[in-house]
Amino acid sequence: MKQSVVHAVLGSAYREMKWTNISDFDEETRDDYDKKREEHFAHVLDDMEALADAKSSTYSTFLEEKGKDSELFKNDMLSVMITFVLENASLSRSQKADIYEKAFTLYRKRGNLNAYGLMKSKWLREKREVESQFGNLTYEQHKDSLYRLMMELKKEEVGADLALEYWSAFLWGDENILFFLYK
Repeated sequence: MKQSVVHAVLGSAYREMKWTNISDFDEETRDDYDKKREEHFAHVLDDMEALADAKSSTYSTFLEEKGKDSELFKNDMLSVMITFVLENASLSRSQKADIYEKAFTLYRKRGNLNAYGLMKSKWLREKREVESQFGNLTYEQHKDSLYRLMMELKKEEVGADLALEYWSAFLWGDENILFFLYK
C-alpha cells in the first residue's frame, strides 16, 4: 500500500519536474521524465486489494480533499488512487477500461455494490468508446448494458446516479426514467 503512495508521489514529481527544472530545448530530459513518470504511475494500482483495504483518512495530509463519492467507496484509497492515476497518467481508453474493469470486479467481490456500480458505469463508457471504433459494441448494446446495471442496483444508493446517467445518455427529455427505479 505504501509503495502505491510512493509511486504516485514520484510520478507526480516527474510530471512537475518536466516543466519546471529543465530548459525548453532539452527534449531528451523531458522524454526521460515522461518515461519515469509513466513507470511510476504504472505501479500505483499494483495492489488493488491493499488499496481497497486502506482508508483515505490515513493519508489525509497527502490528499487535498475527499471525492464527492467517497462514502460510496467507503472512503478507500483504491478509488482515490484510480482517480489520481486517470487524471495524471497518459492512458489510452483501453487502459482506462481495464482499470475500471479490475476495480468493479474487486468491488463486486467485496460486496460494495455502490462502488461496483460507479466503476462499472465508467467502464461501460470507456468500453463504448473503445469498442465503437471497431464496431463491436452498438449503441443499443451499450444502452441495454447500462439499463441492466441500473435495474440491478436500483435499490442501492448509486441507483439514482445510474438512472440519471441513463436518462442523460438515452432519454433526455423523457421524464419517465424516474419511474424505472420504483418498478
